[in-house]
Formats: sequence, C-alpha cells, structure tokens
Amino acid sequence: MVRGNSYPIMLEMLRGTITGCSSAESGGGIWAADKSHVVLVDVQIDACQATGEHQDGGGIHVDGASLTMSGARLRGPQWRRRR
Repeated sequence: MVRGNSYPIMLEMLRGTITGCSSAESGGGIWAADKSHVVLVDVQIDACQATGEHQDGGGIHVDGASLTMSGARLRGPQWRRRR
C-alpha cells in the first residue's frame, strides 16, 4: 500500500513484476491513496486480487492519488468457480 497520512508519498517502479498479491481490502497489488503519486514504467502486475467485502482494484486501486503507467501490463489471476 502507498498511503500518506498527512503528506504525499511517491512510488516509482521501473521494470519489474508484482505477482500473486492479495488483500482483504482494496488494491491487491497497489493501493494508492491520500494525494500519493505512483509511476509504473514497464511493470507487470500479475494475478493480484482483492478478496474482501470491498473488492476494489485487484491489481491497482487509486483513491485520491495519481497514477502514471507506461508500458505497464495488468493480468488477472486464474479464476476457479466455487461449487
């Protein structure tokens, strides 16, 4: 999670992978909030999910923040049907 309680936070990621993440709240891979800034360049976010009641943004959830992506790629998890 990228969250600044009283000041903005800057996250910059150049090339890499965020994989297999989950959260019971929003933003399984990245949760950017509170005027924070996230920059992703050539980043792959793969198989991340939000599993709880507030299922917003499995890979990325942005709430009051800014997001810049260039060459980034989001891929969903392998979903299985519950019986």
